Amino acid sequence: MKIKASKIGFLSLGILVSSVVSITLASNDPKINIDLANKKITITSGDQTIDSTNVKLLSGSSVSKTGEITQKPTTVSTQQTATDTTSVTSNQNSHLHDELNGGTELDKAIYWMYQNGLTKYNTLPEYRPYDPLLREEASKIITQAYNILGYPTTTKSNQCDFSDKADFDPSLSGFIAKSCEYGIFKGANGKFLARNALTKAEALTVLIRIFEGAMSNEELNPRWTIYFIKAKAIFLTKETNVNALNKPITREEIALLIYRFKTIVLNNQLKSAAQGQLSNINQNPTSRIQKSLSGSTATGTQTPSNELASLLSGNTNTPASTLSILNSPEVSEAMFWMRETGITNATNISTFNPFDSLTREQAAKMVVQYAKSQNIPALSGSDFCSFTDLTKADPTLQSSIKEACQLGLMQGNGKLFNPKQTMKKAEFIALLIRISEKNRLDEKTNPRWSNYFIKAKELGIINNEDYLSFEAPLTRYEAGLLLYRFYIKQKIIKNLNTSQLKNQLISTVKSLDEKTYAIGIDTNLLKNQYFQEGYVELIGQRYLLKKTSMSVFDIGEESFVRYGDLFSISNENKIGSLTLIVSNGNVIDGTIRLIQESNNRKIKPDPTTTARYQLSK
Repeated sequence: MKIKASKIGFLSLGILVSSVVSITLASNDPKINIDLANKKITITSGDQTIDSTNVKLLSGSSVSKTGEITQKPTTVSTQQTATDTTSVTSNQNSHLHDELNGGTELDKAIYWMYQNGLTKYNTLPEYRPYDPLLREEASKIITQAYNILGYPTTTKSNQCDFSDKADFDPSLSGFIAKSCEYGIFKGANGKFLARNALTKAEALTVLIRIFEGAMSNEELNPRWTIYFIKAKAIFLTKETNVNALNKPITREEIALLIYRFKTIVLNNQLKSAAQGQLSNINQNPTSRIQKSLSGSTATGTQTPSNELASLLSGNTNTPASTLSILNSPEVSEAMFWMRETGITNATNISTFNPFDSLTREQAAKMVVQYAKSQNIPALSGSDFCSFTDLTKADPTLQSSIKEACQLGLMQGNGKLFNPKQTMKKAEFIALLIRISEKNRLDEKTNPRWSNYFIKAKELGIINNEDYLSFEAPLTRYEAGLLLYRFYIKQKIIKNLNTSQLKNQLISTVKSLDEKTYAIGIDTNLLKNQYFQEGYVELIGQRYLLKKTSMSVFDIGEESFVRYGDLFSISNENKIGSLTLIVSNGNVIDGTIRLIQESNNRKIKPDPTTTARYQLSK
């Protein structure tokens, strides 16, 4: 709406500097006086006068040079700055429920954040997903989410005048102030430490505090233990080790956390279920700590008593949430792949009957078709594959049952195959490992599938938590995902020694004499304090490198020692260690120690060039 006004004073660069604005709508309408100096509005109608103090003109209005006051529609800027944090509320935000159609979960997260002013970047490269998140950046993202999701904006802390405010990004200082006032972030010794990286533990702690509106017990070691357990319980994180949270969180990880958090908050069913989960933990935290940290709580897997898990998995009569596996890009691609490979005839995830239990006859078709597509040779097959109960099987699956037996992948119980029997996760994992190892493992252990579990964990297709559900029935979508991930893992392993890898720290090259070897070292990667995992290539063989520690010396510039362990790429068995000494930004010495001492290598600078280093025994 536009209101004609008579203005006293003038405008300079869009800033109103007059002390009083008088507005007359019509001869019979009230007269409005706006006293900016005293922050006071007076409305006079006839012989009645109403005044209001501490009223800001800046709340959605502006005065033009022609003396018009323009009431702006309430919107959320997609490039929110520190000056407008307090104007965003959940009730007025028209983009709160905006969702991107298609794309990955990260694509959806960044789209939602951009639409709601949590970030000014709307493309993946601009957003810099792999960079660590700084505390000042976190203050904007989390405070803006706090505002638009409708959490109370009352002042909880007045200790927000940080001594290091000169270090703040000016465009983020307002968010830092609000995050402190709302009690979202605290400082340390009077400093906010804006340029420090936010850890995963801090991010989860803040979100759980916001969701519950209260602090949890922080007297444990580490002190964020309860927050970690609660975050797992409501599916904010898939981390399995509480100590792994003491690492910087990336911008990608915070985007996914915020997106999952808002999904729970905005969905009444999910929110109620999450509150129920946290209430159970609060009633008996000691028990939940022991179970969770010992691995006795299945997180990320569906259990009948966990309503939230049912909602998130879509295995419910209620409408599936946006986190439902039915909308998962990975599940969708797995479906396409299985159809193209002949593993299924289903045209989409719904007709695949994803939540039905997998039967032995169905598993037979899946592994046989996979083995054919990958040209996998037969193992030592069984002498007896003429099962007496074959007539009970689906006629279209009878040939697959025979082939699975002839390939040595599946056997029966005596003369029976039990085609309609439900497949356990342990049994299906065993099939995949037999394909991978081209042999059966020792099955005389207790439980019988122990060696298969260990090998599957080495391949990265399961984790420790799966141990608890190994005897549980397997759903069809779980089987499809396991097989798809197994296929991807095998494909990656085969390619590792034939192509250049990202984060390859060391590469071997032949010296000019073609008789000796030299190495190239990515010193930029080496000096990156957030570099945790990469690769080392030694004379045609690649190894996985994991950082173990870093010692920094206050001598000159960039003087430190990097320590790391080397692992086999195929099975992740440790095969050695790597030490690199850096002085003034340059590698001056290094040692590669392999389990077989005869293969130890020394790394020395090459006096003839700075581009390569000498490699010797």
